[in-house]
Amino acid sequence: MATPPRPHRKTDTLEFKGPLGSSFLREDSRKPIIFVAGATGFAPVKSMVEHAFHTGMKRRMYLYWGARRLRDLYPAVQLAAARRNRPWPSSAD
Repeated sequence: MATPPRPHRKTDTLEFKGPLGSSFLREDSRKPIIFVAGATGFAPVKSMVEHAFHTGMKRRMYLYWGARRLRDLYPAVQLAAARRNRPWPSSAD
């Protein structure tokens, strides 16, 4: 199994090329899930995370989500509540 990515500092640069178009959650895999989203692009990721919680998926999940302004992280309260109900790795400071 691959080593999960290390936590990043706010000053680190991270280059990422992701899928363009559609995305979906593979339910037939045992590999960890890595979600990457920016600002309001979190909507499809949020849907997949909620589905995973609803179906009781036990795979390890990592979420990298960023925005320029705190107000762009719209459902942060919901995410915090979900995190209390399911152990996630620590977030980077």
